[in-house]
Amino acid sequence: MDKSHFNTFIFSSADKIYYYVYCLLRNQEETLEVVSLTIEECWKERKKFSHTDMIYVFKIARKLARLKAATGCEKRISPASANNLLADTNPDLTRFCLLTQDLSPVQAEVMCLRSMVRLRM
Repeated sequence: MDKSHFNTFIFSSADKIYYYVYCLLRNQEETLEVVSLTIEECWKERKKFSHTDMIYVFKIARKLARLKAATGCEKRISPASANNLLADTNPDLTRFCLLTQDLSPVQAEVMCLRSMVRLRM
């Protein structure tokens, strides 16, 4: 994949990557860091996937998010702390995290991929 295809592919999907990683980490700063690392890793591995293969990108994002989560502590959003989120956080994303916080991590991840990222079942 050349540079122009990569830029079109990744940057047109950056919001989907962000939503997915945010649903896993539930922390804005860590999410931005993991999304940046995901883009860097995808650039290094760009010859291994096509410009329509989002599954490979989400696998990389998931791996990096899990590594980040393993080094940090549990970060769940309580209704009381939801008001303390930064103003620029998407309210739909905040609401989604509140609704899925009692699900198992795998269930929340599947819900995120289906509803926020719009992947097929």
